[in-house]
Amino acid sequence: MKIIGINIVIGCALIFSGCRVSKPGAMESEMAKDVKHKITVGGKNTPNPIAATPENIKDGQEHFGHHCGICHGLDGEATGVPFAQKMSPPIPSLSSSDVQEYKDGQLKWIIENGINPSGMPSWKGILTDDEMWKIVDFMRHLPHNEKTKMGLSEPIAYGAIIMAMDPKGGPKPRDVLNQFMGSTDLGAKLTVAGSYYQTKKAEAGAVMQLQADPAKLPKCDAADACGWECAVNKELKVPTNVGEFVKWCIVPSLQ
Repeated sequence: MKIIGINIVIGCALIFSGCRVSKPGAMESEMAKDVKHKITVGGKNTPNPIAATPENIKDGQEHFGHHCGICHGLDGEATGVPFAQKMSPPIPSLSSSDVQEYKDGQLKWIIENGINPSGMPSWKGILTDDEMWKIVDFMRHLPHNEKTKMGLSEPIAYGAIIMAMDPKGGPKPRDVLNQFMGSTDLGAKLTVAGSYYQTKKAEAGAVMQLQADPAKLPKCDAADACGWECAVNKELKVPTNVGEFVKWCIVPSLQ
């Protein structure tokens, strides 16, 4: 997985800093939305030159997962992102009308230039124009239902990415993640557990408490080719709750 470390840290810096962007009131939010749609966000009249073919949408999904998934989740709903609702303003649902009402050119402009003072970074110089346009194609084809799209790979991937961050002068990623160990947000809790995958046994004491957690694992559509199967001593196990996920998928991986 290609990780652009500095932009991930910039895009998600709130979890490692005391900086906060004040959350606006309802009237301010509506005014800001109107201004962004009509004035500040460029590219309104720029058409998308990349056709939304299945191949291009798939390419866009891969680029989105590599560069955007750490904050927006792999489904565009911030599924499994521990700090999503802690940010101010919160990370938006990319399938929401507020986002989908933007023209293709505006979405590409946002990806390219970022939005201040939110946590949305600029990807100019990192993603090519074609890659950005393909991400826009994928954003137009996000799942439009309320099913959780989380499978085994997501919490392990999110956990690994966050653990790889190296904030200078701020709290360590492990300390930040462990704050979500008892979270009522299932995705966040699973990401914490996933962050212990293949870590040292001596450093994994905290995650052991989750072996008794009865919270049911989210289901994912068969069409998404995701699941929760783990190989334990060459035997395939299919956990149904958080405790079994930790017991069968995380603990056996410890080194």
